[in-house]
This record gives sequence, structure tokens and C-alpha cells, in this order.
Amino acid sequence: MPSSMSATELADFFLQLASGGAPEGDILGELDRKDWRSFEMWVADRFQSAGWQVFETPRTGDGGADLIARHPAGGRPAIIQAKHRGMGNGTVDDSAVREVLAAPGRYRRSHSWLSDPLLLVVSNGRMELRAETLATQHRVRTIDRLQIAALDAAARDLIVTAGR
Repeated sequence: MPSSMSATELADFFLQLASGGAPEGDILGELDRKDWRSFEMWVADRFQSAGWQVFETPRTGDGGADLIARHPAGGRPAIIQAKHRGMGNGTVDDSAVREVLAAPGRYRRSHSWLSDPLLLVVSNGRMELRAETLATQHRVRTIDRLQIAALDAAARDLIVTAGR
């Protein structure tokens, strides 16, 4: 083990250990190299693979949501704010949580089925403490760099959660 590691290197090291030592096809590196649009589409694909119907929002003026999803089996729909950070550097501040909190009011008019949605912020960066605190206070689910390799499983788990 190197004598000094950055916080990012250390977190990635522990993520690899937790996944059995395999870098999961270098998923973090793959995500870091994507642009913001490709990252949003990758997130959408994870939800679609779990059986969700996913709808994109406008690319500009999205009102705090990049994706809106519902599951054919019913349950609560989801509003997703995707925040890409170049090369995994950077953090996600509380503005991402505030944006997704504002989204339901905008999208209920165009999506009549969008009542009591699950709110999510997904990023390849790290959530700042202030963002995590605000998210906890308002029941917004966050999935950041430390959990994103397991987004497929999280999307499947949300189906169960959405039915509650």
C-alpha cells in the first residue's frame, strides 16, 4: 500500500476491497470519462434495466430533474437529478438536493401520475456533508461515488421501496 493516498484513491481502494478486489470493470473510471449527457443516459439505462420506464426532461431548464421514472408494477415514481463530476473530482453540494426538491411541483402538471415521488440525486462525485444533511431532512435518496457501482441493485431495490 502506498505511504500516502488521496481521499479519492483511498475510497476507491476500499470500494475495490468491498467488491472482492475487482475494480468492477473499472466502472468508476468509465463514469469519470463520460460527459454529463452520457452519464445521464448511463443512469437512465440502469433504471431501464431494472424495469423502470424512464422519461427524459428538457436538456436546459430541466426544473431540477434529469429523469423521471415509473415502474409498470406500480408504486411510487422517481425523480432523478444526475450530477456528473469530471474525472470523479469534485463534490456535489446542497444545490443538487434543493433542485430535486423543487422538481415535483413542475412535473406534476405534465405527468399526472407523478404523485409522492421518490427523490434521488445520483453522482459519480462525492456528496458534501451539507447535501447529505439536507437530503436526510427531506427524505431525498443520494447515491454518490461510494455507491454508484451498485446502481443496478439500488434501482431494483427502489421498486420494492416504491411500493411501500
